[in-house]
Amino acid sequence: MNEQGQEFEMSNQTWKINFNVRKQIIDGENENEQEQTPLNQEVSMVSVQILKVPDQEKYCVNFTRKAGSSILFYDSANKYIDLLELCNNTTLDE
Repeated sequence: MNEQGQEFEMSNQTWKINFNVRKQIIDGENENEQEQTPLNQEVSMVSVQILKVPDQEKYCVNFTRKAGSSILFYDSANKYIDLLELCNNTTLDE
């Protein structure tokens, strides 16, 4: 998330991260306006939690939409899932 420039809040008690995703909406009439107002911005509140799979040496990364745009949530979650694909089926050496 740091590499993507995404601001986030990390829980001190659980393996949980919360962040907001914003997307500027530009309609045909106001393309030249640089003013950002709440009316022309899409927002989605996202939570990511790492969970241990019971009775196995595996972990699950769970993405949850807390509020806001579903489409923006799925776009963001899929982006991070693609980045996490490199970690699938990896093991931790002790």
